[in-house]
Amino acid sequence: MIINKYKEFSLRHLLKDYAIVIIFNTFIAFFLWILLPDKNSFLQFFILSQCIGLSICTLCNTLFQLFKPAATLNQIFLLVICIILGITIGMFLFLFLFETKLIKYFYSILTVGFIFGTIISYFFITQEKYSQLKIEKQEEELKSISLEKENIQANLKLLQAQIEPHFLFNTLSNVLSLLETDAKTGKKMLENLTQYLRTSLKHTRNEENSLKQEIETIQSYLDINKIRMENRLNFKIEIQENLYNIPFPPMLIQPLVENAIKHGIEPKVEGGTVSIKVSVIIPGKEDVLKIEIADTGVGIDSELSSGIGLENVKNRLKTLYQDKGFILFETNKPSGLKVTIGVPYEKGNSNNC
Repeated sequence: MIINKYKEFSLRHLLKDYAIVIIFNTFIAFFLWILLPDKNSFLQFFILSQCIGLSICTLCNTLFQLFKPAATLNQIFLLVICIILGITIGMFLFLFLFETKLIKYFYSILTVGFIFGTIISYFFITQEKYSQLKIEKQEEELKSISLEKENIQANLKLLQAQIEPHFLFNTLSNVLSLLETDAKTGKKMLENLTQYLRTSLKHTRNEENSLKQEIETIQSYLDINKIRMENRLNFKIEIQENLYNIPFPPMLIQPLVENAIKHGIEPKVEGGTVSIKVSVIIPGKEDVLKIEIADTGVGIDSELSSGIGLENVKNRLKTLYQDKGFILFETNKPSGLKVTIGVPYEKGNSNNC
């Protein structure tokens, strides 16, 4: 995709160069027609000018791309060669196409061609340098984005490495305890843990899943916590069926659900409810997918904004979607916290996962 973008840029740039050369050549032809006494030969002056100008332009584009001289003296030397060869090739091409008396003005044409050829060549070299700097800047930006994405992926793996053992050991400890006191519940919790690990290990290693896969992982996670916390935890998930197949990055929603349970529901004696709602806002060509994670817990905690999970979500949203993605924190009425994530998506992508 990036290569195609550069090819398109180069082709457009090349066509623009030749269009400018043709216009400039027309001006030179008019100048020669006025300067020299042969007033009935404007067409021949026009064709001669185009032959020379286009030859110089082609040689400059070819040789400068081939040799890419960095030193100023080398650039001047190569420019002089392009102009001399361009005038020679253009003159021979013109004489091959037409039998003309304009050959008697050879030195005048040569002088004018050299002067204007130098001016236009210098102009194009300056433009080429500007274009090259622009391409290098684009490459640097792409490289920066790529490194930032790699950093986010590394942070995601770190987050997974921190979450999974902690959650796994706590759950296994609960399973062992339940197997001694309530074997049926312990077996059910173990089944839910197996389902969670199966979906989590498969989905969180991908750069992109479907929203359905992400919700399945969260569902298994909530089922386990429901057994652990019993009546102190309730949850509900609302999502339209036509949104299930939307491509969605892993581990964007789960850290928020974990924060809701850890910082909101668990500290509250009577517990509470975690609600996940997925909907679409701002209808248009590129709609916005809105995911709300709300809890009826104790509300905003000072630890919430400094957690590695939340920072990871913020950074990944910025990297993946730039200014088009957002995360909002607000008080959930009558109690608790509501976190809203917004990510762009195209309607046509909802069935492409």
